[in-house]
Amino acid sequence: MRLRLATLLVLACCACAPDDDYPPLLDQPGDPCRSPYPSCVDGERVRECVDEVWVDRSCEESCAELGPAMLSLGCVIDGPLESCACVPEPGACAPATTACESDTELGYCGAGQVWLVYDCDTLCASSLATPTSLGCMADEDGEAACWCVDG
Repeated sequence: MRLRLATLLVLACCACAPDDDYPPLLDQPGDPCRSPYPSCVDGERVRECVDEVWVDRSCEESCAELGPAMLSLGCVIDGPLESCACVPEPGACAPATTACESDTELGYCGAGQVWLVYDCDTLCASSLATPTSLGCMADEDGEAACWCVDG
């Protein structure tokens, strides 16, 4: 009898427990956030944490923050990561990329996604510690730079 009574009390307590005891997920637009990870709302929109608030916006808007000549390929899910895929317009450069234009010239994608070309001799000469240029060279990752040495 006691076992039956205890079972009924447990069941009654479980049935009466409100579901409101769980905190809200806070994953909707306007909710506070601190996550650096966006999530796809659909194929063309992304939910991002902007100024510590979740905001839904188009991938075109998100890509435009990277530079004026960035095109959106839509929202892409790659394993656990979700984000807008952005590529430079044909003929435009990706911000902050570098490439050797010649053996002695370094190309750099500057503000406004405009390709700027610098002479390595001039760049190295401006450094007191390493004033002599060995020219433009790219490392194994494809990052190009003027190689400057001392004397």
